[in-house]
Amino acid sequence: MKYLYLFISFVFTNYAYAQSPPACEHWPKTMALMGMKNAGIVDLDKINEDKTKVVLLAYQALPNGLFKEIYDITYFSNDGKLVFEVITSSESSYEECSMSDVATFLISRHIE
Repeated sequence: MKYLYLFISFVFTNYAYAQSPPACEHWPKTMALMGMKNAGIVDLDKINEDKTKVVLLAYQALPNGLFKEIYDITYFSNDGKLVFEVITSSESSYEECSMSDVATFLISRHIE
């Protein structure tokens, strides 16, 4: 019985540390789009935000309840063509998605 309690406490302790990140894809998605607009790369009228594809590539739990999140975000035009693709890096928490600035990296071309 002693081992059962030890096993249960081990399982629940590890479960508490294996948290998933908060659903904060809207923050890097919006900030990357605004960054591309401010840089003169895109006209917002030509972007179809409903077709935007956001993929969480990686995340890391940080101290104080923060998460480092890396997203691959692909923006499409109103006619469905690829406009541009970015990789973003930002920090978030369960209380606030904008715990840091969003670092945006524009992908200029894919090498097969």
